[in-house]
Amino acid sequence: MQNKPLDQPEMSPAQSNSPKSIRVQIVLYDTNLSTLHSCIESISVALHNAAIKNIICNPSIVIGDCSAGTLFSDDTLEQFKNYTSSMEVRLDDYIHFGKNLGFGGGHNKLVLKAEEDLCLILNPDTYSSPQLITEMVPVFDDPTIGIVDAKQLPLEHPKSYDPVTMETSWALGACLMIRTSIMHELGGFDDKSFFLYCEDVDLSWRTKLLGWRVVHWPHAKIFHDKYLDEDGVFIPAASEPEYSAESSLLLAYKYSRDDIVDKMIDAFLHSPARFHQKAVDAFHRRQRDGTLPARLDAEHRVGQFIGFDFAEHRFSYAD
Repeated sequence: MQNKPLDQPEMSPAQSNSPKSIRVQIVLYDTNLSTLHSCIESISVALHNAAIKNIICNPSIVIGDCSAGTLFSDDTLEQFKNYTSSMEVRLDDYIHFGKNLGFGGGHNKLVLKAEEDLCLILNPDTYSSPQLITEMVPVFDDPTIGIVDAKQLPLEHPKSYDPVTMETSWALGACLMIRTSIMHELGGFDDKSFFLYCEDVDLSWRTKLLGWRVVHWPHAKIFHDKYLDEDGVFIPAASEPEYSAESSLLLAYKYSRDDIVDKMIDAFLHSPARFHQKAVDAFHRRQRDGTLPARLDAEHRVGQFIGFDFAEHRFSYAD
């Protein structure tokens, strides 16, 4: 597939050939109900706005719950359904998984029955712009594009993208729209390798290996809640250091970068942080058990690493 500049979609929303069916998937884990309520309200409005412009059809939302117990009652679920139906959006299902499947595992369970043209992977701690769907869907009028992600507010993710083609190394899982056919072809996220973090990077790179393009679309915006210290520096979630260290090791291994794996293990073993040692131990346990991921991209066509980081970054939150 040939790459081409992507300053604007090929067609404006009003000119799009036919509306695309879409489903939104949200996976929960001990999510605050007021946070979820804001998420569902805002994405329902965004879906409604795109539907009345004939950009999408048959919009639906499905929710999967990885929490130990169900997060809300039947009455609360009915309230959610009443609100979404008022926006002419179906809240198709709420599934309590009974265990924590992780981000990728939860979404894989939900996507099994998906038949829509497009699937939006959405974090429950996001608040969608009213024009989010209106902006994202027409990008898929370009038949070379497989995945699109949105711009985060108030802190844009620092990953790099081409300012002309808008192509990016990987799409952010907090708000990632993908052709459903690609999810089925790839078998969804690699939840066997990545419990949390890097699963969106891996999905993007495997999509590229199929020949599709991955683009960032800053015209589409979401608010994604972030925590800052008193100096305004981003504070990662408590789970991020541990899971991201283990996932980064697995990502480098999966994409055939033994040089990076060796350097990471050496750095982690000399690190005072306990989670670095745990990441090395987990990697070696997989090595002994024969459960490391199958290797891809031996020619390094899509796997992009800068130092220990995956892909280039335009800036640092700490700058």
